[in-house]
Amino acid sequence: MPTAAALAAGALAATGAAGLLVRVQNRTLCHFRESYLKKAVALGTMPGAAVVGVLAARAFDRDPGPWTAVALASLMAAGLAALWSTAGQLRLERLDARRRQVSPRHWPADHAAAEGLKPAERALLRALRPVNRPTALDVVRYRLPLDDLPAGFEGYRIVWLTDPHLHRTLPWAYYRHAVATAMSLRPDLVLLGGDYITRAAFIPRIAEMLDGLSAPDGVLAIRGNHDFWTDPAAVEAQLALAGARLLKNDLCEVRRPDGVLRIAGIEAPYLPLGPWRRARLAERGRPHLALVHTPDAFPLAASLGAQAALAGHTHGGQVRLPFFGTTLSGQGLGPGFSRGSARLGGTRTLVSHGVGAFVPLRFRCHPEVHLLLLARRGQLADRLAGEGGHPADGD
Repeated sequence: MPTAAALAAGALAATGAAGLLVRVQNRTLCHFRESYLKKAVALGTMPGAAVVGVLAARAFDRDPGPWTAVALASLMAAGLAALWSTAGQLRLERLDARRRQVSPRHWPADHAAAEGLKPAERALLRALRPVNRPTALDVVRYRLPLDDLPAGFEGYRIVWLTDPHLHRTLPWAYYRHAVATAMSLRPDLVLLGGDYITRAAFIPRIAEMLDGLSAPDGVLAIRGNHDFWTDPAAVEAQLALAGARLLKNDLCEVRRPDGVLRIAGIEAPYLPLGPWRRARLAERGRPHLALVHTPDAFPLAASLGAQAALAGHTHGGQVRLPFFGTTLSGQGLGPGFSRGSARLGGTRTLVSHGVGAFVPLRFRCHPEVHLLLLARRGQLADRLAGEGGHPADGD
C-alpha cells in the first residue's frame, strides 16, 4: 500500500503529465490537420496521466535510481506549473461568466441518429449519451461596449455563428435548428466565422444548411481552415448562394445617418494579409469589430486597431477536463484564449464554442450561438434591460 506521501507525489506527477499533454495539444498539435495522433493525445490525456501517477507513486515508495528521481521531480514541477496555470485560467473564466448570459436551447433529438454513422460509432455515442452534449445548443448573450459607436447602433443586435462543421456525424435537423435559433434572436446583422464543413463532400450542402439565414444589414462571412483545406472557391460559391457576403481580408461598413460600424473580415493566416491590403484596411479606419477564424489571428486584429475580435476554431476544446480545460481542439495563445472573453492589449477578444464539431464529442462544453448587443462605452443601454444584458466588468 503506497504511503500518503507517495500518493501525493503520484497525484502531482499525474497532474504534471496531464498538463504537459494538454500543452502539447494546445501549442503544437493544434496546428496539425485532423489526424489520429492529434486525437489520441487529446483523448488519452487522462488515462495516460493516471498511468503516470500510479508508476510515480510506486517509484516514490521505493529507492528510485538517479534518472527515475530526476524524471519524478520534473513531473512534480510540471504539476505545480499546471496548477498555477489552471488557477489563472479559472480566474479568467469566472470573470467571463460575469460578462455573459447563457440561455439553453437544447435540441431534444438523439445525436446518435445522424446520417451515415457506422454501427460502432452509433453504439459509442449512445454509451456516452449521459455525458456527451454535441447538440445541446446554448444562446450566449454578450453586451459589447465599443468606443466611438454612433448612437444609431446603440442596442444593435449581431448574431454570430461559427464552425458548423457540416458532416455525417451530426443530424441534419440539428443544423437547421441552429439556423432557426439564430433567426429567433432577431438579428440586425449576422456574422459567420468559417469551417462550414469538415470534408469536401459536404460543400454542396452549405447553402441549403444556411437557407433562411438573413438580417436587415445582411450576412457577412469568412472562411476557416477546413474551408481552405478542401475547396475555398466552392465554399465561396455556396456562401454566395446563401446570400452571404464573403470578406476576404476586407472591411465592411454598415451605415446609419449618424455614422458607420466598421467590421473587418480577416482570413489570415489561411489567406495571407499582404502589406498592400493591410495598408488599404488601415486607410478605411479603425475597425469596431474584427471577424477572424482562429484566435491565433488575434494579434493581427489587435495590430489593425480592432476594438473587439471574434474567433471560433477551438470549439471551446470540445472535451474540457476539470482543471485543465480544452483538450480536443486548441490554439497557440494559451488557455485564456480557448473560449469566452479575454483581452489582448486594447482589443477585447471573444472565442465561441462553435455550432458543430469535427467529431461528435462534447463534455462540459456545449455548442453555442452568440447574440452580441452593442453599446457605447460608459453608457447604460435601456434597450438591453429586457434582454438580461449587463455591462462587462472592466469596460
